[in-house]
Amino acid sequence: MQKGFLLRSVPVVAFLCLISGFSSSGTVSACPEVIAGAMNFARDTGAVDLVGSWAFWPGKFINPSINKGAFVRFEQFPASWSSYEPERFPGRGYGSYAVQITGLDPSVRYAFWFPGYSCASRYFVNGKELHSVGTPSERRSGEIPRWDTEVVPFPSTGLTEVTLVLHISNHNDIFPACPTAIQFGSYDALLEGHAHKRLLMIIPFAAILAMGAYFIALYVFQHEENSCLWLGVLCINFALRILSYDEFMLQDIFPFFPTALMFRLGYLTFAIALAGFAGFFRAQYPDQANRKIIHAIIGVALVYSLCDLFTPIDFFTSLLVPFQVFSLISGLYVISILIRAVIHREQGSFLLLAGFFVFFLIIVHDMMIANRMIDGVFLSHYGILCIIAAMALIVVSRFTGAFNGVEAATDELAKINASLFRFVPNEFLNFLGKRSITEVSLGDNVLKDMCVMFVHLGMDIELMSADSRRNMLEMFNDTLRAVNPVIQKHHGFVDKYLAEGLMVLFPDDPQSAVRCAVEIRGIMDAYNAERKRRELPCISFAAGVHRGPLMLGTIGESERMDSTVISDVVNTASRLLRFALSKGATIIVSEMLAGSPGFAERCGVFLLPHGEVMLKGRQQPIFVYEVGNP
Repeated sequence: MQKGFLLRSVPVVAFLCLISGFSSSGTVSACPEVIAGAMNFARDTGAVDLVGSWAFWPGKFINPSINKGAFVRFEQFPASWSSYEPERFPGRGYGSYAVQITGLDPSVRYAFWFPGYSCASRYFVNGKELHSVGTPSERRSGEIPRWDTEVVPFPSTGLTEVTLVLHISNHNDIFPACPTAIQFGSYDALLEGHAHKRLLMIIPFAAILAMGAYFIALYVFQHEENSCLWLGVLCINFALRILSYDEFMLQDIFPFFPTALMFRLGYLTFAIALAGFAGFFRAQYPDQANRKIIHAIIGVALVYSLCDLFTPIDFFTSLLVPFQVFSLISGLYVISILIRAVIHREQGSFLLLAGFFVFFLIIVHDMMIANRMIDGVFLSHYGILCIIAAMALIVVSRFTGAFNGVEAATDELAKINASLFRFVPNEFLNFLGKRSITEVSLGDNVLKDMCVMFVHLGMDIELMSADSRRNMLEMFNDTLRAVNPVIQKHHGFVDKYLAEGLMVLFPDDPQSAVRCAVEIRGIMDAYNAERKRRELPCISFAAGVHRGPLMLGTIGESERMDSTVISDVVNTASRLLRFALSKGATIIVSEMLAGSPGFAERCGVFLLPHGEVMLKGRQQPIFVYEVGNP
């Protein structure tokens, strides 16, 4: 049960981390707004988004020392200049933006937070360069693209107004700029907000990465669970996507990681996500997903991935919109798979359908923003949260159910083994060198020197009625409950229960066998005294003990076998018991067992010689002794 709890708890903990990361929010003020290229900061010491109508110069890098009087044209920023009306500009190109900020407190040190714009940008404050990300250029050959986000403070205080000029170029991406606003405010406020944003990225990154490692580990131990492999790949893929976008933390972890490679990696995660979803739902619901269609989806994603890795940036980015359309069509097919799974009442299908449907709507929303069809905030992280949580819960619930089934089967098997040991002695398995009865095969055998003792426990009563037979059985079982602990005490074990007694085997230790027989005789004497007092029939006791080589093994056939002991020693011990009954003796032992000098003294008994006896079935006589108390 503890393992089942661990299976459930790992993804739940990661899920809670995701919720804590996504539920937090920053404290950036939404006003004042930039109007006609100007904004009055109103001595606010917090931070604001510079959103509104900025001054704009398409296809021109203006003089950074320009003043507000030269602002002529105004457009919404942040936005893509290819979306401006009525005049639309090509997505690939260059231009300038400017904004004047007034009402600053001279005693406060201000700063900007610059998001990552495609593909390169340079920032000027009051005519002087403050920061650059890559190298913007009028031509594609001169542009050095780079993504980065950073809080950049003013060199000094004492300013009451500033003019920010942005030179930006885009020759490699399909859309210029990005939908994220530049932020302005006090240096301390922006640093705090910047740290908060990174924390919001680190928490889901770590949680999703941990879930990915968790499900990959499950697949390592359960190779048939392909859904775990696909889910693990998806989680790691989304974790890499978080590193490649927003705060671009990948270059924080690896400072020399090329921007162009990070750019490619960001696009690559999109293709891998499509292949991962297709593979997961095929593995989860193989009866509902058409194999050829799934392979086609994965194949197209693979082709786009190869284009992303090996073709020029402007080529594979030009394929993004067609690939997005293909991805949406694939998403609709996945929804149809889940609807069929719900109809057939497949495990977890309704939860997956709900989670994937929310994820699909969010992806449509983000694609529309990315293609500048609508304005808004990217919500893909929330979509990832919904679908990964749903997928993880389904996989873990199936694993938990399977584990509980295995655990129940294991408990049942342990009970069966315990029951089997009642029929096949554990000592018998040990002599055969087996740890479990499942390891025993027909014909297994071992040759050992052992002591064999036949014990007679008889009662002279009529067994004509059912009650008398039931009473006889209860009496016999009561007697055995008293005798068995004595046998175990002397390291023997019962090989067979007979009609009026039992056959006991001892390791090659004659003294233990004799001491056991003497102690059983004492128990039976006390038992018979009590029965005589209650006017019940007494139980007659006798034992024959012999020693020698014997073979322990299995006989029968493959579908039914039994343990057995094969040796003339067994027959001799049985004949010694019969001799004891015929002579009215209690314990008869052979010279092979008790003939060594000082044996009687070591056992604490008296040995009465009976001389050589010709036992039935033997060709040579055998010297025997009767064991009495000293």
